[in-house]
Amino acid sequence: MVAGFAGWGIGTAVETVTASPPHTMESEPMLVGDMTADSADGSPIGEVYAHPGSPGWIFVSVYLAGHGSAYTGRVSCVLERSDGTTVRVGDFTVRNGQGHWGAQAPVDADAVSGARLTATDGTVLARAHLQTGHVLTREQHAPSQQT
Repeated sequence: MVAGFAGWGIGTAVETVTASPPHTMESEPMLVGDMTADSADGSPIGEVYAHPGSPGWIFVSVYLAGHGSAYTGRVSCVLERSDGTTVRVGDFTVRNGQGHWGAQAPVDADAVSGARLTATDGTVLARAHLQTGHVLTREQHAPSQQT
């Protein structure tokens, strides 16, 4: 009898969980691209995520050490526009070829085509072609009121 009630209880709990409505997802546009070293074979060495909007933001991660460059020092992150102009959006430090950085930045999804990391002497260490992608996030709902 106890086993019967236990089976009924578990079955009811599973039924309740599976009967819950699925979470809805929202799609948010974003520019994304794989970083590649200028001196390497084109295999990815990092990633760039750029979010348009107000405020816009950018996040970069890079791992140069495995691709012939154990660069240590300051680098500048530069956004490249489709019309050939560029805008420097910030600087960060790379240690032993590794670094990551994020900050608010002016990102126009219609105008930005790429990103690059440059050493203080202007040498391009890595670059990325950016394309539109989508990030899926759960849609937030206000809790329902029960009376």
